[in-house]
Amino acid sequence: MIAKPPKPPRTSFLGRFVFGVLILLAALVAGQTLLWRWSAGALAEGFSDWVVQRRAEGWRISHDIPERGGWPFAARLSVPQLSIDTPGDETAGEGMSWETALLTISTPLPLPDALRLEASGQQALRLGAMQIPFTTTSFTALMPLEAGQPPRRTNALLQGISAQTPDGQLAIQRLGLDATWSRAAELAFTLQFAAEDTTLPQGWFSARSLAELGPKIARFEFDGAVYGSVLPLPSLVEQLDAWRASDGRLELRHAR
Repeated sequence: MIAKPPKPPRTSFLGRFVFGVLILLAALVAGQTLLWRWSAGALAEGFSDWVVQRRAEGWRISHDIPERGGWPFAARLSVPQLSIDTPGDETAGEGMSWETALLTISTPLPLPDALRLEASGQQALRLGAMQIPFTTTSFTALMPLEAGQPPRRTNALLQGISAQTPDGQLAIQRLGLDATWSRAAELAFTLQFAAEDTTLPQGWFSARSLAELGPKIARFEFDGAVYGSVLPLPSLVEQLDAWRASDGRLELRHAR
């Protein structure tokens, strides 16, 4: 009678199973790390290229050293003390600018299907010669991504806006925006937004049309579009003049 070989100890199977799981986890972590490094590098390179292109068009852009982060489930680029100025003479009421203490650009992993932008800290908006410092409790924008194509749509949500205008304090509890633009030579830009629980600056009540609204507006909605060719001219004023000369048009679809 031939003796049966002894069964291997149960612990040996368990040990091999645990070892296999550890190898698999190590491979997943290594793969995720490589993906994060590539994605974070792509964000940094894309932002740097955008800055170079805008500066070549006459924009003034400054910021502190960006930092990468977000591992393992997102690629994130944090840009501190960002300032963006479009071409134009500020003293002549031309151009516009935006400043923020911190802009965070991120994309989810492993499927980077959208860009998420978050602005935080003290911010400022300049329209011509008018400076408007403001803060928000939340400022996020989402830009869906398409393979091989630049973004052409953004959804933004601002909450707890507190702005100091030349005419007094402006407060908006919630502001949602949806903007799209075409890739064609002729610009087609659409904008929809809705503002909720708005408190108007005291100085605006000198205008009869606004005085009739009262100091608080529960909700205001807008839907419009801009069509026409925009040339890469040195200043915003020149671009607007050229746009009007080329039969540019503004379409107001809805406002209430």
